[in-house]
Amino acid sequence: MVNQGEGNATLVYGSTEIGEDYSFALCCNNEKKEANTTVYQDIAGEKVGQKLTIEISVGLAKVALKGETATDEMSGFVFGVAKKIAVKPVVAVLEASDPVIVKMGTG
Repeated sequence: MVNQGEGNATLVYGSTEIGEDYSFALCCNNEKKEANTTVYQDIAGEKVGQKLTIEISVGLAKVALKGETATDEMSGFVFGVAKKIAVKPVVAVLEASDPVIVKMGTG
């Protein structure tokens, strides 16, 4: 699903019914010239604020994003966030037609 408004765009990959059903969201803020991605997959046993790498791959194409663990009060689980990322490398990977695979690793 893609959503646009006020010069900004959001791409949600997966089901939008509930947060646990989608792989990731890519949000582009054109005013700030920033992009962020959030991967709502529970990282059990991790603390908020730990550094992590988010890898998005399609076929042989992949991009690794530096981020950190985060949480919200509604879900209570720990997930991955990468802020102020370069959006063009992510979009280049997503242009392929194979399924998207998202992996996260702390450390």
